Amino acid sequence: FNENNFFKGPDKSKCQTVFVCKNCNITSYWWEESNIHHISLVACISAECKSLKSLILSTRAKMDKDIDQTFFAQWASYCKTKKGYMTQESMLFWLKEIISPYVNEKRKELNWNYQCIIICDSCSAHFSEEITQILSEIDNISFLPIPAHSSHLTQMLDATVFGALKRRYKSTPCDKRITSRFTQKLIRVKIAYQQTMSQELLKSGWEATGFNLTLENGRVTDITFDDEFIYKLRAECQNV
Repeated sequence: FNENNFFKGPDKSKCQTVFVCKNCNITSYWWEESNIHHISLVACISAECKSLKSLILSTRAKMDKDIDQTFFAQWASYCKTKKGYMTQESMLFWLKEIISPYVNEKRKELNWNYQCIIICDSCSAHFSEEITQILSEIDNISFLPIPAHSSHLTQMLDATVFGALKRRYKSTPCDKRITSRFTQKLIRVKIAYQQTMSQELLKSGWEATGFNLTLENGRVTDITFDDEFIYKLRAECQNV
């Protein structure tokens, strides 16, 4: 699983100079804290090339009322955080509301307590005693952190999926029938996501990060890791 942001900061990628004023009596703050249209998408894909229910993060305490007239609730859950990014609190929410029901449903379907491994980055928000407790309650589930600064090589969503999603988002028009700008943006993200997340694209994400998936009659029956990909990672690390 991984997180992706949908916002554009002022003069993003243009402003390279920082001015510091000493003895200033105005308290500084993060721009994200005051941007009510900042959205982060927490996405998760499985080895069977399916996407789980999404999680949307924002600084807003609640969504606008017109969201009830859309299909948003079927696609994603919503959680408020201080800056609109993943925190330990939203991580707990994600595990309880999305991962736990999904894992329990799959184990019931397969009639076996199979081990679940979640591949993620090493962000501190992903690890705490409370999170460890939730994992123990789900049972037979663990995190597999990827090396720092390697997500472009080792994170399936970063390798192929998020790039395609952002391109689709840019070409997706807002629904002008929706009054709220915030709801317009949420639905725009939803539409782009659902039009992007094909099983073929998700499979390419796994393969781009060293995994080989075996298909039989349209179902993934086996997954192995390409040993040669290890040498690629080592070579990239030596060039850092």
